[in-house]
Amino acid sequence: MGTTLTATWLLLAAAGGAADAGEAEKVPSDEKIQAVIDQVEQACRRGPVFMIGPAKARRLAELVRQSKPKVVLEGGTALGYSGLWIARELKNLGRGKLVTMEISPERAKQAEESFRRAGLAGYVEVRVGDAKELAKKVEGPIDFAFIDCGYSNYFPIFKAIETRLTPGATVVADNVGIGSGGMKDYLHAVRTKYDSRTEWFQLDLPWAERDAMEVTIIRRERGPFLGWPEDKKRTVGDDAPRSPAAWLEIMTPVKPSTYQQYTDRKREGRITVESIREGYVYYAIETDRDVPFPPSEDGPVSAWFFVSERYKAKLPAEQ
Repeated sequence: MGTTLTATWLLLAAAGGAADAGEAEKVPSDEKIQAVIDQVEQACRRGPVFMIGPAKARRLAELVRQSKPKVVLEGGTALGYSGLWIARELKNLGRGKLVTMEISPERAKQAEESFRRAGLAGYVEVRVGDAKELAKKVEGPIDFAFIDCGYSNYFPIFKAIETRLTPGATVVADNVGIGSGGMKDYLHAVRTKYDSRTEWFQLDLPWAERDAMEVTIIRRERGPFLGWPEDKKRTVGDDAPRSPAAWLEIMTPVKPSTYQQYTDRKREGRITVESIREGYVYYAIETDRDVPFPPSEDGPVSAWFFVSERYKAKLPAEQ
């Protein structure tokens, strides 16, 4: 019988290095928390009450896990959907506090009840009011921030906390695909000043099929795109014993692209992550390949691997 190996694409260096693929497996599943998350998700879909949905929530949780924050700020609690994902990671880490801000007293009360039912109330503080003003009063240092509220509030919230963000802090902004026009000041600030990139997601939500989050690391020095030298490929198992899997490429060198190719690929929904830097837009397309190996004693061997094809296109002058 043939043998199939599977490798997952690792998004590198965004939060200081490669994700630990085994780390998530070590975190015990909590059926009680997941049940509450599922209930809140259904309530949001019925409302509708805007939420990030499971695809972006999984990535948000991964970023929290990598960051290991002591203080997390959230602008826009709603019914507590994203807060539950964040607080669960804090509980698994055994540390940290989420300070989440919601302008609606009714929604804040519902969120507090969800945190209580999930057993996460000890990791969350819900503050009611205008997030632009409340953010000024959150005591630092702040290690992680998630902004998901009115688009015009993104920049004021960020400016309110910027000096209290720790070096290397992660700031995640939601809806930068569907709402980019309403947060131009925020996006310009983080993209020109810090190491920032846009991550795209296919969604199963009533109000959006595709959207993006901006992931910003508070450091002025920009590492290479996706954390790997521009002229080099990345392979699976660089430090592992010699095996077929160790030779498989999972990240290509950065290839030249025209701006038209970039816009065409973006319109087609093929781009997974992009970053504007030094007059270029760097972007990646994720593909998969079934690569055959020489037959083994068990028969033919092949492996499916996710491959990030990296490109860069020069921005037009008006960009």
